[in-house]
Amino acid sequence: MQDRWIMEEAKKLGIDAIGIISIDKLNQVYQQYQVADRFYPQHFFPQAHSVLCAALSYQYDWNQESANSIGYIARYTSANFYKFLYQKLTILGRMIKEKKGGDLSKKEFYKIFVNSRIHDKTAALATGIGSWLKNNCLSINHQGPRFVLGEILFSCQLEEFVGQPEETCVKCQLCIKSCPTQALKPYQLDKKKCLQKLTTERNWTNKEFNDYIKPNWGSRFYGCTTCIDVCPLNKKNPIKTQKENFPGWIGTKVNFDELLQVDSTQIKTYFVQNQLSASWISKESLMRNALLALYHQNRISTIKEYVEKMKYLHWNDEEIGYIKEFLSSYLNIN
Repeated sequence: MQDRWIMEEAKKLGIDAIGIISIDKLNQVYQQYQVADRFYPQHFFPQAHSVLCAALSYQYDWNQESANSIGYIARYTSANFYKFLYQKLTILGRMIKEKKGGDLSKKEFYKIFVNSRIHDKTAALATGIGSWLKNNCLSINHQGPRFVLGEILFSCQLEEFVGQPEETCVKCQLCIKSCPTQALKPYQLDKKKCLQKLTTERNWTNKEFNDYIKPNWGSRFYGCTTCIDVCPLNKKNPIKTQKENFPGWIGTKVNFDELLQVDSTQIKTYFVQNQLSASWISKESLMRNALLALYHQNRISTIKEYVEKMKYLHWNDEEIGYIKEFLSSYLNIN
């Protein structure tokens, strides 16, 4: 197979799985799964002929923190694994261009997408490296769901590498039974109940807070991956031991006492390069998450002291009002 070297180079780079498929076949799978037109790759790279889908595991020995830990951060965002994968795909893309790109420029030959415009799950399904799990995630190469996904679109026709996905959880119901908010049905997710989704939202309804958030929040800071963590297939995913220089590394839990000293203008810098610094997650939502965790630790005096000094930490009036309203309406703290 003339392009087998691509898989070998990907493995050397630490990419855990790749598959390659033609753009026409990917579009057929998109149609089969009724993927919205806005996700079709040709909108972003019209000259695309081949799609390489890649998966990177975040199953590291240092990334095994319990969700009951004070300041818990969901494993997938303890570092920016998406950016880590992007860095590896950048190197792989350059290698492929050197051998198959001819006189084409980088912009003409390939384009990389990670956690962005391409429908990652469907691309992984199409290339055969992923198969559906009942928690609405994918198992990669039958090793469970602890992976992030990305793609490279190429203007040339690459040799196809397509795996043979299998239905991996016919009888298992662990993820559904373990969901703390009962947000799961087989292959369906109710986002209005999902604690992971709710942890990113700025505004919660009374029902969301009273039925799903307050009873299950504990001392966490961000995220929920219970349905991923209980998957038996994780045992087939080797635990990595290398200590890499991860972009956006913030660790497996946040130090609340340290966070309470950070100036409002520096909170996004505190999480620099990590997903938590993204524009769609407001800094007041992150601080609300921290205060809710402190509430569950019965640190009411700490919460009140923090509110008193918010202005000196350069929170504006609207942000302070949001925090005060949350504490008053939801936690009865004035």
